[in-house]
Amino acid sequence: CKLTNISSERKSLEWGYGIDPSLWGKNYIMNVQNALLSYIFDVLKFHRLYGYTMENNERVKSSLKSLRYVKSFIVKDYFRNITSKKFFNAYFYNFYKDDYIKLKKVKKIKKNQNLQIQDINKIIIKVLNIKTNIKNDLKMNNLQKWDSINHMQIISMIENKFSVTFANKDIPEMSSSKIILEKLNDN
Repeated sequence: CKLTNISSERKSLEWGYGIDPSLWGKNYIMNVQNALLSYIFDVLKFHRLYGYTMENNERVKSSLKSLRYVKSFIVKDYFRNITSKKFFNAYFYNFYKDDYIKLKKVKKIKKNQNLQIQDINKIIIKVLNIKTNIKNDLKMNNLQKWDSINHMQIISMIENKFSVTFANKDIPEMSSSKIILEKLNDN
């Protein structure tokens, strides 16, 4: 991880991070982003962060979408591969302190929804396009298709279905249908 282009006058900085490919799909990206967000907005008291990722980096874009980043624009030929000498477009995004404050607050779900593990599993099964026993506790580490991209889609669908917004810090922990159900019921 690194913070760069730090401007104390504008209370703005650029961030960047990388995760070893052997660790992809294990939801570490959310932990990294949450730690950096807390440091940037709670400790440094900055107003805005921004960053770039390759336009086709679906893992990062999916995690950014779940955090509700503001996409500003595509930067043509921003990245260059030294070996192939090819250029790649960048996806530029901003994130503001106000957005971070909103994400820290969790909306309550309506009482008496009487949610069951099957309600969660239906969403997981739909996103992953799998067939399994709907009454089981489905776990991220037991389902190959449940990677970080699909995790963000699962969380997003659950938030939409049950009219709830999860706090950033909770999303990486929600790695099974049982834990997701507990988080919903805790709200």
